[in-house]
Amino acid sequence: MSSCALYEAKVAELFSSLHRQDVTLFRQEMNQIDRYLKLWELEVRYSSTKESMTLLNQSKKRYTDVYNDLVWAERSAIPVSSAPSIVIHAEEIQKEDLRSLDRTLASINDSKEVAIETGIQLKAQTDQLAAMADDVDETEGILSSSIRTIGQMAKRVGSDKVVWVFAFLVLVAVIVVIAL
Repeated sequence: MSSCALYEAKVAELFSSLHRQDVTLFRQEMNQIDRYLKLWELEVRYSSTKESMTLLNQSKKRYTDVYNDLVWAERSAIPVSSAPSIVIHAEEIQKEDLRSLDRTLASINDSKEVAIETGIQLKAQTDQLAAMADDVDETEGILSSSIRTIGQMAKRVGSDKVVWVFAFLVLVAVIVVIAL
């Protein structure tokens, strides 16, 4: 059995027998695991197989996680024995957070759909307003033309009245001349 395998077995054994109820003993065991991990790392440097390096990195990660739990529990004045229940609680919070994120993503997707529909309606209304503006411009042109035509008709009617007045005066004058 190679020395890497011995270190791997020793670290695994120490992890499985951690005394989480006694903080002092727990810390001593973590220090012992740390020493074995350092020795294992030295051994892997000289006989570096990919499998040994992978197992070492996994054990170091596990050590870091457990050590961080220990430090957090000590700072929070929580007994180390309750650390697993805290981890379970943290996992539940993470699951709730994931569900919340899923709801948020669904809401965002719904908002995107509403935004697309609103954009389509806004485009249709913009086109409708543009058509109405064209109609208003056309109506203004027709109205201007109608005002000019009415003005010309008024001038014609006015000149026709003058002609009728002069014709009437001529008739009156002829009657006066005949009567006299």
